[in-house]
Amino acid sequence: MLNHIDSFLKNGPMVTAWNARNRLRSRYSKVPGSMPVFWFIDKALYFTELCFDRPFDWRFRTDTGGFIPLKDLTIKGRNIEECHWYQPMSVTVFKRIMDHVDIDFSEFEFIDFGSGKGRVLLLAAGYGFKKIIGVEFAQELHNIAVKNLAAYESVTKKPAGIELVCEDAVKFPLPDSPLVLFFYSPFEGSVLEQVISNIRESHMLNPRKIVLIFHGRNAHSIALLESLNFQSREIEIVADWSRIEHQRTIVFTSPE
Repeated sequence: MLNHIDSFLKNGPMVTAWNARNRLRSRYSKVPGSMPVFWFIDKALYFTELCFDRPFDWRFRTDTGGFIPLKDLTIKGRNIEECHWYQPMSVTVFKRIMDHVDIDFSEFEFIDFGSGKGRVLLLAAGYGFKKIIGVEFAQELHNIAVKNLAAYESVTKKPAGIELVCEDAVKFPLPDSPLVLFFYSPFEGSVLEQVISNIRESHMLNPRKIVLIFHGRNAHSIALLESLNFQSREIEIVADWSRIEHQRTIVFTSPE
């Protein structure tokens, strides 16, 4: 009983419910007729998460929510095999992450790799970055991001300073200015290796401060990022209770 209470206090109701669902499924998945029950539980939890996630879109008349599998998107090239589905960033968690980034934002360009519908870009617009760039390889998500940017600027009545690029991340040339690079687990494996190689080469050719923020859980991806030999620190982010899953957040900073 105490374990359930501790989980609830630390992680909130959604993660506690998801963990309970996992335990029940591992124990009763072979019971005849059990799978439709678990399917219903999954749908109910994801629907609840979607409902909690809607205030941002209501405020700015945007469409940044929802979950979209890659099979529903038009993507050219083989890199799709090592990329992840679309899932929006938690507004609450993003703000908590940025509270731990101690830089003068006005001196940096912000780049979101795998920017999807553009939520992270719109959130970054409130921090005064020199420029904000979203790199997305799915044409449908890019098109939605274009509409979201227009809606956001219509509501806020000012330009957001966002550039949307529909391109494979491995082909994107990094700007020469100081950078904040944001990765919400957009891809892994050889795709991440190539992007890391691009970052390393860019920093060698033009030494400047680069802050890379990784939000996710893939241990292999974290190991690849550590190969950059940037200074790293994991920051403890208070969980967003409206989310089913919690991620790790690691900040990598280039040598001065």
